[in-house]
Formats: sequence, structure tokens, C-alpha cells
Amino acid sequence: MRFRWVTIFLDFPNNAFAPGVAFWREVTESGLSPPRGDSGEFATLLPATGDAYLRVQRVGEGRGCHLDLHVDVRSESLPAAASRAKAAGATVRHAEDGLVVADSPGGFTFCLVEWEGESAVPSPVRFGAAGASRADQLCLDIPASDFDRECSFWAALTGISPRTGSLPEFTVLPRPAGIPVRLLLQRRSDAAPGDRVTGHVDFACADRQRLADVHTGAGARVLATFAHWIVLADPVGREYCLTGRDPRTGIRPALPGAVPSVVLFGAVARQLLKVPGVPFPLAPSSAALWQVDEATGAVMVSAQPHTDIFIDPGNDSASADTNAALNAESLLNAATLLGDVPEGDFQFSARVTVGFASTFDAGVLLLWLDERRWGKLCFEFSPAGEPMVVSVVCRGVSDDANAFVVPGRSVWLRISRIDRAYAYHAALDGKTWQMVRVFVLDDQTSRDRIGFEGQSPTGDGCSVTFDQIRFVPERLADLRDGS
Repeated sequence: MRFRWVTIFLDFPNNAFAPGVAFWREVTESGLSPPRGDSGEFATLLPATGDAYLRVQRVGEGRGCHLDLHVDVRSESLPAAASRAKAAGATVRHAEDGLVVADSPGGFTFCLVEWEGESAVPSPVRFGAAGASRADQLCLDIPASDFDRECSFWAALTGISPRTGSLPEFTVLPRPAGIPVRLLLQRRSDAAPGDRVTGHVDFACADRQRLADVHTGAGARVLATFAHWIVLADPVGREYCLTGRDPRTGIRPALPGAVPSVVLFGAVARQLLKVPGVPFPLAPSSAALWQVDEATGAVMVSAQPHTDIFIDPGNDSASADTNAALNAESLLNAATLLGDVPEGDFQFSARVTVGFASTFDAGVLLLWLDERRWGKLCFEFSPAGEPMVVSVVCRGVSDDANAFVVPGRSVWLRISRIDRAYAYHAALDGKTWQMVRVFVLDDQTSRDRIGFEGQSPTGDGCSVTFDQIRFVPERLADLRDGS
């Protein structure tokens, strides 16, 4: 690490400075330094142990954040550090004694300041049953077109070798010993042309749901729940995340169970399951939830309570509260079993049987690119209490389309690929296929994954069985009749 300390600066609009700072003091159990600056616009959150690394700033408008990188001027002057940043691709916006303000190639602001001897990383704080937590990560949200350039820039600037994260859209710069914050770089597939790189804070915590209760009690709002993190907004609307990582090390725990066959997906070892009828291995989101009966070729999953894969199109903006009663909750935490699909055309089908108990219980054939681009072909329990074939395609946010009612607890579902297009079909008898929809998920298909999913977003869980599973590398002859 070429810097001796890292500070996260949180910006608050002038009219919300006091409640915003009070919230962050409460959720980090920090004191507050006396104000400083010409107008008293700066202050530091003072941890109970260790050296400070969170600071606050009063601004005219906005609720962003930026990084301070602390330079040991005994070995490198600030002008020299600024020249190195420029050589890596930064734009210097301002320089004075003791301070350099610059932007990354994608427009994320950072400052170079003089190191003042900080070295003690604060300990996590505890909130009763919610356990330990610490705000230990700054995630840079990067438009896809800038992602490779930003990864190269931050690696060159910090001297830290990047590593692939737990999902393909993440790159991690591991946190060196004695540094309080690590950088996570996230590729945004939904960025509009001209969008700049932004950032948000992540907490590492022992119990995300219970800690979310603590944060909402302090004034935050839950925006969405995903498999390994919860997205919230603080009282001024700043988004941040509670993530399932060790609050001391910042590292995600390994999935349970010692297994003989594993695949490294980022830094997490995952069990691989071999499913009869599928010529490639499948990785479960949680090995404890999935079973494969090799004798019958059936795959079973215990869908957990309050789990789904859905991004509510009416809950993706500041007006989310007004739409909450009209749309499903945004969740990305359902049990999945996915594998890397070979190149070329194919047909992937299964009979799906669901022990329906609650609205939106479902067994799903899942097509997955990343958390903002995926497709579901579902056998789902409708609000009217009827089993239905339903399809959902997500390109940033989810759509939701009912197909037809099924007179029973089983139906055959099929995903087919034709060049770069996908087709969904369903059949009551496994022979006579009805087209559900045809769509393109992305221009490329090389990173697409397919498999199974079980969900119970409003209930206490359900059982799902997939059998008569078949994968054939053959082109669908006719989209309309499914032959």
C-alpha cells in the first residue's frame, strides 16, 4: 500500500447536516470532534478505540462521499504523489499546501493529504443481538464502459493487486494490515451515458437482518434485500449496504460443509453438484438447501422464508414508499443452483413440482448474467391461489408477466437459446409446448449461466422438485409451436 491511512468523507447538505451526522454517530457508536474549517463545515467521527477514519462535511447540496489518501511525506511529497496519480490517469482539480484534490478517470473525487501517524484500526462495535459491525469498505459504483480503466487506475495508485470478487461484476483491492478501509469496485450494467463513478459505504456485520433493525430504528430505510447484503438509505437518502462479512477481517466466511469438489468463485469455495441430464456442474448458493437424487435424477430445494429474485420497477427511485403497496419487495436472496452454459444453441427443460403454501411460492428455471440482468421462467402460486406459469426478465429492473393457469402442482418448463435470443416455453404434458416469451438479455451470451431456483417471498418456505431434467445442444426448430 502506497498510502499510510485512508479516510472516508461523508458529504451532507447544509439543511440535513445535523440529523445526518447524528445517524452516522449512532450506527458507528462514535463521538464527534469540534467543528473545523472556515465555516465549521468539517468534523471527525471519533471511534471508541483506534484512530479516526470517518469524517463529515457540510456542503451546499448533495450527499456523496470521497476518499482521503494519507501520504507519508517523509518518503513521498504531496506533489510527487499527485504526479504519480496524474500518470495513472487522474485529473488534479486543486492543489495547496497539505492538500491535493483530484478525480479518478471516471470522475470519483479523492484527496491526497499528509499522514499524521494514524495506524490503529478501530475495533468493530456491538449492538446486542445484532452482534458486531464496522463501516469498513468503500464500494465504487462504476459504469461498465469505465470499469477496466478504473480498476487499473486504483491498482496503480494504491499499489494493491486487484482480485476477482464474489461475483463477476466485483473486483476487490484487499485491505492491507493497518489500513481501516478496503476498496470494492463494482461494474454498473445500468449506467447511462455520461454517468460518473460514485461511491457508497459498506458495513461488515455478523447479522445483517438484526443490524438492519438497529439502523432503521436510528432513522434508515431498507431499500432492497439481496443474498449477501441489504441496501439501506440514511436519513438524507444516502445509500449504503450491510454485507455478510467478518467485521474484523472484512472477508466473507466460507460456505458451510467440507466438500471434495469445489470451484473458486471469487474468494468463496463452493460445492459443485452433478445433476443427471446436465452436462456441466452446477454451483449452489447454499449447499445445505439443495439435494440431488442420483437414482431418479431429481433435484430438490427447500426454498427459505422471505426469499425471491426480483427488483421492483416501482421501488428503484426516491418515490419508492408511495409504490410499496403496488409492487413486490426487491429481493435477490433466493436459493439458486447455477452452471456455466456451453456456447451455442440449446434447450434446457425440467418438470417442476411445487408444494405451494403462500403467494408467489415458486420453482424456477433461471437464466443469470448478473444481479441486474437475468430471466426467470416460474411455476408460481398467484395472489388468487392458482398455480401459474409466470415469466420475469430483468434489465436493470424487473418486469412481471403472467402466462396461463396450470390445473395441478406440476408443469414442464423450458429455456432455449437461438443465437443470442432466449425463448421460454411451458407444457402441461411435457410434449405440447406453449410459447411464453422471446427476448434478448444482452448482446453477448458467453457469460450466461442457467439452472434452478426456489423462492417463497411472502411465506414460510416451500419445497420444490425438478425432475425429468434434460439439456440438449440443439437449435429449436419452431418458436411458435415449440418443436
